[in-house]
Amino acid sequence: MPKIPLKSEGLRKVERALVHPFVSNDVSDFERFLILEEFENMMKTVDPKQNWNFGDRVYEERFNKTTLSRTLYKALLYGPEYAHNYYERYDSLLVSCFYNKPATRVSRKKWTCRWRTLPNLENWIKHFKENDSNLNTNTFYDIDYKVVENLHERVKLMYPDDDSVIMCNKFNVGSEASYHYKVLKENLMFGIRNSGINPKWSELWAVLENQTRLLIELEDDQTKVSKNTESEEKKQEATSQTELPERKSPEVNSSASFTVTLPNGLIVKYLPKGDIMQKILKSSGGQADKKSQEVTRKDKDHNNFEEMHRVITGKGNGFFA
Repeated sequence: MPKIPLKSEGLRKVERALVHPFVSNDVSDFERFLILEEFENMMKTVDPKQNWNFGDRVYEERFNKTTLSRTLYKALLYGPEYAHNYYERYDSLLVSCFYNKPATRVSRKKWTCRWRTLPNLENWIKHFKENDSNLNTNTFYDIDYKVVENLHERVKLMYPDDDSVIMCNKFNVGSEASYHYKVLKENLMFGIRNSGINPKWSELWAVLENQTRLLIELEDDQTKVSKNTESEEKKQEATSQTELPERKSPEVNSSASFTVTLPNGLIVKYLPKGDIMQKILKSSGGQADKKSQEVTRKDKDHNNFEEMHRVITGKGNGFFA
């Protein structure tokens, strides 16, 4: 979109007014149909084989600048494809976010970041020798290449018959890989991702239609490392040097917690031992106080927000506050 309009606002109004006397239906509907036709032409450049028809679109919503930027940012978080085109008739930008469903209902895409760390000889031959993109890199970070190496992402998109989208992401940071599976269905979104506590664990999350968020994650209780007794040490000394001693992996006790985040900001977390922890952050001008197990704290640095904590303990159905 040009910084300066190609035509002045007055000239654009005159050009539109020249056509309006020959329009049989309402002028506003005529202009809206022209915009829809421009969207169809834009999408035909993306996929000419598909029949793009937006003539049945009857819903229109207007946003201010702030709300529009938030809506576009939220849509781009879902990893769609997008197309844009400059509309000279109104000096506006047409933007379309979509999932282009192929005939096979499966599509793949990948992304590789340019090398940003100083490589060794092996990585130079593998990633620089025949790669002009990495050779043109002028800035390198002072980070050990063994920690970062190459950044790579692979995405697999699947389109079932129920009009949902299944996204399978694989992220590579050097030799380390992590996975993220996500399902998008109208106003529902859920998925499975690697846990931040242990890469071998996974956690389930979901976002419901009313923006309620669910999270099921594993937590460490304690780690027990089995120690060899004196008799086991003597047996290991008696074994031949060619045979390696058997190593026992540490026993990790883990348990799951369930967290619900409501639209009003209330966070309810069900702990593994049966306790329930509630937390909410709300604006209030009152002073901080303490009532039984409920603690209210006023934070002056966050626009007079109060953070409230409450822990409900008990066993079975007999909860008490």
